[in-house]
Amino acid sequence: MTQKVLRTYFSFVFLFELAMSFPFSVYVLFLLSQKMNLFQVSLVNMVFMSASFLLEIPTGAFADTLGRKFSFVVSCIVISIAFFVYFLSHSFWQFILAELIAALGIAFHSGAFQSWVVDSLKHYNYQGSMEKVFSREEQVRIIALIIGPLIGGFAGQYNLALPWLMSAIGMLIVGIVAYFVMKEPYFDRKSFGIKKIITEMKSVAVDSFAYGLKNKIVFTIVCFSAIQAFCVQSPNMYWQPGFAKLSTGTSTMGWLFMFFALATIIGNKIAVWIMKVFKDGKIGLVISQFVVGGGLIVASLFSSFYLVLMPFLVHEVGRGIYMPIKSKYLNEHIPSKQRATVISFDAMFFKIGSALGLLVMGLVAKNISIPFAWMISGAILILGTSILYLKRRG
Repeated sequence: MTQKVLRTYFSFVFLFELAMSFPFSVYVLFLLSQKMNLFQVSLVNMVFMSASFLLEIPTGAFADTLGRKFSFVVSCIVISIAFFVYFLSHSFWQFILAELIAALGIAFHSGAFQSWVVDSLKHYNYQGSMEKVFSREEQVRIIALIIGPLIGGFAGQYNLALPWLMSAIGMLIVGIVAYFVMKEPYFDRKSFGIKKIITEMKSVAVDSFAYGLKNKIVFTIVCFSAIQAFCVQSPNMYWQPGFAKLSTGTSTMGWLFMFFALATIIGNKIAVWIMKVFKDGKIGLVISQFVVGGGLIVASLFSSFYLVLMPFLVHEVGRGIYMPIKSKYLNEHIPSKQRATVISFDAMFFKIGSALGLLVMGLVAKNISIPFAWMISGAILILGTSILYLKRRG
């Protein structure tokens, strides 16, 4: 039965990420084509991160109270609506509306889906290695992120809005299939009375938030996430216009995204080795942060396409190392009853770090340059990680 759970999980990881990723290789280029500048692009994404920050704990409690499957299906439907709004939008405020809807959808997904597989495997007495599960999850996710943006990049040559319509349809299909395929027989769903459900959600949210703050290991992981989120938003948002100046053609963006995804898969493989060598998860997180920061700093020093590309790929390897280690380390220290909400607590700090990074690095990129924003991001990541690790070690 555990193998069936894993097959279901990996299948939906692939389908969800594939449906999500069609616009990824043209996202910023699409916004810039609507006569927005780099800072406005950052503001649009900052709204998404800020809204997600506010919604993470309530939606995590929703999943812990009403079921992780139900939360995942709702997320797919809401995200589908957001993509359709994006497809129809042409102005700054219309994009803001789309991002707010998307934030709600992603918040319903965050924590719920991973909690479903962890507790499903626990229910069926899974004896395998969870680090391999999370590493495999990342690899499946990255394969989807290779295929989706590549297809989206080619579709974008005809119409930059077309990938958004493809994602809207795809995400709706994923939600419908999940409703019929995902099972959660062990989950004790609370009786559906609005007042009682709200009270239960509030209780779960308060307890989980307190747990995240008081548990030193969980809070350390959350701080690592926040620092990385602040620093990776500049490469997340500006690699497209940055590399567009060094190459030609929208389809090139799809191929670049494919190379970035392959680099992340390499990082996932390295993460498994690191987890075997270093039993302390914090050391693995520090290594990954240093690889990310170092790659960004070196990439910022060059202006040739290939000389920028190689260290940028190294930074992607570091991000691939980070996620499996964080997922395993975090889930080892969360009680099942509060799993989705505590994971949402981590995601909440990631989102607020991202929002601040978009604001600060957006201003740096607009007023100075994209490479300088990358350099500052890398330096902050290495310095902040070092301070946090030494402080927690002490």
